[in-house]
Amino acid sequence: MPIVINGSGTVTGLSVGGLPDGCIDRDTLALTARPDILQVKTVEQKANLTCASINTYTDITGLAVAITPRASSSKVYISACLGFDSVQNYCYARVVKEIGGTTSTLSDLTNTSSTDDNVDTHFGNLHKTSSADNYNYTPTQFTGIHSPSTTSEITFKIQWMILGSYTGYLNRSHNYGTTEANGNCISTLTLMEVAG
Repeated sequence: MPIVINGSGTVTGLSVGGLPDGCIDRDTLALTARPDILQVKTVEQKANLTCASINTYTDITGLAVAITPRASSSKVYISACLGFDSVQNYCYARVVKEIGGTTSTLSDLTNTSSTDDNVDTHFGNLHKTSSADNYNYTPTQFTGIHSPSTTSEITFKIQWMILGSYTGYLNRSHNYGTTEANGNCISTLTLMEVAG
């Protein structure tokens, strides 16, 4: 069937995929046809984990997500929730990124979970002052927007550490149980690529 440009402004006879790559991009589409969320990646950790890393950040097992931005102008929206707890000491958590085996903090990231500029990529910290408070996990949320300026694969990870000689826990219920019946938490990490 021949391709016909009609007087009404329509085109007929064009098969699916008939236009060459690159002749139509997001900016040439109507606003309502533009995809703002380009992709979503998520992971969850249900296990009860223990943090014994003193004064040094270490990865939380199972809370890492890889994403490959489709455009260097894209932003990555980060949303995470931890159910973590400490035993009579401070427990810290933060978000970092890894590209090509190199881990770094997100210096440009805007932490929308806190108004404290010093928090940066940290969730903040937990501190229990007596044994009576131990094992009462606190769901702690973090949201932020990062501009990676790359189309290389990026792995975002959550790390944690303890200050002092005590222990931190993830997803552990107040009665030391290890099943959902004990009211355990589920920790999550979600990434969304937002068109720039």
